Amino acid sequence: MTQPTQDTAVHVRALETVLRLEAEDHETAAALRAQWSRCLASNEGSDTDIVIPVSGTAGPLPETFGYALASQVTAHAIEALAGRALMFHSAGLSDDTGQVVALVAPSGSGKTTAARELASDGWGYVTDETVVVDDDRRVLAYPKPLSVVIDRDRPAHKTQHSPDELGLGSCPDELTLVRIAILDRVLDVPTPPSLAWVPMLDGIMELIPQMSALPSLGRPLQRLCRLLDTCGLARLTYSDAKAIGPVLRGLIEAPLPKLDWAPLPVCVLPADVDGRFTQAEVRDAVRVDDEALFMVDRTPVRLSGLGLTLWEGCATGASGDELLQAAIAAHGSHPEASELVSAILDEMVDAGVLQAGSAS
Repeated sequence: MTQPTQDTAVHVRALETVLRLEAEDHETAAALRAQWSRCLASNEGSDTDIVIPVSGTAGPLPETFGYALASQVTAHAIEALAGRALMFHSAGLSDDTGQVVALVAPSGSGKTTAARELASDGWGYVTDETVVVDDDRRVLAYPKPLSVVIDRDRPAHKTQHSPDELGLGSCPDELTLVRIAILDRVLDVPTPPSLAWVPMLDGIMELIPQMSALPSLGRPLQRLCRLLDTCGLARLTYSDAKAIGPVLRGLIEAPLPKLDWAPLPVCVLPADVDGRFTQAEVRDAVRVDDEALFMVDRTPVRLSGLGLTLWEGCATGASGDELLQAAIAAHGSHPEASELVSAILDEMVDAGVLQAGSAS
């Protein structure tokens, strides 16, 4: 690889991170500048420790040039923001006033198509990949190249197109997240677009796999609940992305449902309390409606019904027999109550929401 020069070094800003892409030739550098047109940073004064060598556009699959690079750049940007913001695997679109709707979905589920269609029809292109929002709902724009799937059977086979090449609308400098929608694209049956509010805890369980570095935040579940309190969470069911623009504008105007949640105190006692079960230390815990959600290390654990009764009974420590009686009092008798309670207690210990002290 030839030594990069100022003309072949391309600086890009990904969220809050500036990276230097060192191209091997002028043709590659020009292709990078075209793809990353809305993320370019000035070469002068753009000191960065993150340098990525980039090979040329020639090769067995030149049409896919840049896809792996975009993933690498995004990974660096996400790593730099870990523990500082909520990050959704989603497309982001803004209206003229800077109100942003995040469209959350796994890879290959229609985010980029939706972003491209909406940003070609009056919306501003915020990103097709990662929506980053702070505790004040401020959004960081990330107008990266759009990754367009060439072959649906090979989801990593994508071309890269700059938002300028595609003629996508720009977004205002100041952006605020106002709504979150989970994309549910129906491919086999033509389905007109529709929206439905998602029950809070069900929605959180869907969102968590589509978030980056959530456990790195302090009180991650409480932060997410506070955001949903002010943005809501809807499911957008549709077939044709070209038809969803008016529905999203209606979502922005729709009144939010009242959510019932609160932080859940955890009473952590010494683990070895004379053979008694006690609540274990977790990253965070919230009560949502009549259920509870815990973040144990990086894993969400959901409790309801009998499991929640047993967890609450362990606040000051309780023996298996005491918990069995509490379960019968709350849920009624059952011929296999003892076996059921014992099995659930073991599962809760394994899940990390309870501790089991050894018998003295």
